[in-house]
Amino acid sequence: MAPRKAKPLEAAELEAYAAKLLHARALSASELRDRLRRRAAHPEDVDPVIAKFRQYGFLDDRKFAEAFAASRLESRGVGKA
Repeated sequence: MAPRKAKPLEAAELEAYAAKLLHARALSASELRDRLRRRAAHPEDVDPVIAKFRQYGFLDDRKFAEAFAASRLESRGVGKA
């Protein structure tokens, strides 16, 4: 049996999907854009969602990079002690 293909999402549904993704874990704008494009009924709906989430402060690549780097340093250490 083939896996079910998720139904394409309209603009309002994309916003809800983006919120769900960002609630689960932090994503870069590029990661979020890629995930939304895979689900979008209309590819032109993706960039306005990204812009809105950036405007509201829900999507910030700088904060994402800082948190990602801190997490890696914390979990892996920085070298031999």
